[in-house]
Amino acid sequence: MVGAADLFAVTIILSLQGWCGMARVVRGKLLELREEGLVMAAQLSGASDWRIIVRHLLPAFMSYLIVQMTLAIPAMILGETALSFLGLGLRPPVVSWGVFCRRRRTCAR
Repeated sequence: MVGAADLFAVTIILSLQGWCGMARVVRGKLLELREEGLVMAAQLSGASDWRIIVRHLLPAFMSYLIVQMTLAIPAMILGETALSFLGLGLRPPVVSWGVFCRRRRTCAR
């Protein structure tokens, strides 16, 4: 497998680049949800912190997280394309938009 190592390296690079934005969004949304009335009601009823997180915060947060992850997919695709086009990503036996654009650019000269 020629492109497996390249694909793994590109995945690691894009993941490291993209995690801080996702972490900031996750933290902000959880801090926002923490201030809602359902958390206060659960605390007043005597629920533990773990129960509040599992039963109230995570279900309210999962739909938001799924949307954020879905919207991050095109950015990862474009990042892989840009890296491959610049020659830092996948290489020619692997099929990729960046590889195709790079090969097309060299053929046009």
